[in-house]
Amino acid sequence: MKALIKSFEVGGVTGRQTRVLAECSKQIAKNKLLNTWFDPIDPLGKIKTSVICQTQFNIINKVHDSATNGSISLSQCITTSYLTSIKVYTRQFEADDYDECTNTDA
Repeated sequence: MKALIKSFEVGGVTGRQTRVLAECSKQIAKNKLLNTWFDPIDPLGKIKTSVICQTQFNIINKVHDSATNGSISLSQCITTSYLTSIKVYTRQFEADDYDECTNTDA
């Protein structure tokens, strides 16, 4: 998360999203188990790298926008990331369950 926040802050407003997405993808590519915090049961199985990285950018951007002192809180980003990961993971299971229930081949 620290590397993503640094990517967000470096170089000004223009290109923030591109920098964060690139850094996130690079971090995941270096270590395929890096995202076990996001999906500890099935790392990179059901949730795509692009979804993880876009979600992380959205979190950092929202924390930045809500910061009263202009500083991005690492702890707030981590907490929000954890809670968001639970929601994303749960929605993925709901979608899988729905697909199974509507499978006409079964």
